[in-house]
Amino acid sequence: KDLFETYAKSWMQKQRPEAITAEVQSDVHAPQPTRVNIPAQNQDEFYEAYNVTPKDGMWLDPEDRITIW
Repeated sequence: KDLFETYAKSWMQKQRPEAITAEVQSDVHAPQPTRVNIPAQNQDEFYEAYNVTPKDGMWLDPEDRITIW
């Protein structure tokens, strides 16, 4: 859990919706929530650490998760 929480906190930032829209239109990098949530959703350890189930918003079906290594 510490790894996921520390990583999320490193990207934590408050932004108004219009600022996020402007960022997406002008920056080649993904917005902060996307940089945290998508990698977490693709790691089985995240589901184990937080007991994420198909009823949760962060759930991604195992067959849809990306594995690089």
